[in-house]
Amino acid sequence: MTGSNFYKYLFDFAHDNSAEVSTNPCGGENGCTHPRGSCPSGQGNSQCYFKGSCCFNEIYYPEGRVKARCKYDCKKLVNQYMWRSLDRYASEIFYSLSQFESTLRTYPDFNILSLGCGPATELVAVEHFNNVNSLNKQINYYGVDVEKTWNVIHEKIKEYVEADVHLNSFGGTYKDAINVLTSDKLNNKAFNLIILNYVISSLIAAGDSGRIDTLFDSIAKLIIRNEIYNCIIIINEVNDIRRGINSFMNLESILQNNNINIFSLEQKYFASRNVTPYGTSYTNSKTVFGHPRWLNNNCTSAQLLINCGV
Repeated sequence: MTGSNFYKYLFDFAHDNSAEVSTNPCGGENGCTHPRGSCPSGQGNSQCYFKGSCCFNEIYYPEGRVKARCKYDCKKLVNQYMWRSLDRYASEIFYSLSQFESTLRTYPDFNILSLGCGPATELVAVEHFNNVNSLNKQINYYGVDVEKTWNVIHEKIKEYVEADVHLNSFGGTYKDAINVLTSDKLNNKAFNLIILNYVISSLIAAGDSGRIDTLFDSIAKLIIRNEIYNCIIIINEVNDIRRGINSFMNLESILQNNNINIFSLEQKYFASRNVTPYGTSYTNSKTVFGHPRWLNNNCTSAQLLINCGV
């Protein structure tokens, strides 16, 4: 397995506490209502990623499901999600950071705001980017997510941060990311990396597509209120029109309508056979980190990358 010690630390924890190593992985734990052998999609266990487990595909591939499951309310399920997706999601953010290497070198440190942070996979990307480029910057992370079950992973991250020389702080709040402006903890924060990692598709899966622009407007208002003069916004999402990439450019309009300067903007995607290309392609889609099951796992997302400020 390749990647940083931090990546391996989280990867191993997610594996050891997920459905991969349990014969009865759910059984109603933590309020989960899908016991072993049940598949709420109505399609039967043949449609489940791990037969007999929390129905993992109800979260991972919600489109086309009869009763798509959209809440991450089982500890084993969120660890399953982390174990399966960490190498790819962190790699996709790593590639996006590489588009801004010269700008990132000018930042005194990395202050990350992740909206809809989930298991904080983007922190793995920033930590790895910081190390491989010998930047030696302090990393401060603040995540916002409505699902409290992610806490099982967040607590493991906090343990690692206490012993790491560059991971300076890890914190957050469990609330709706769209209401980010109501959090007093976000006042006067000098965020210079604002990341939305597979958040747009989650809103769509939950029937909240009408709130995507509200989220974008909250980001613009946050930049103005906190007088952020130079930051990078990264939207990383499923490269599929059904999962929200058609809404990306609304963010540009909303930033401009709020008199926020846009210094650069890029639309990027990784190679995919199943969708119409979005923006310009990365020349490489291989993951930065290794995975023992998916040895040929590839990055597949679409991205909107904006450098902006007041």
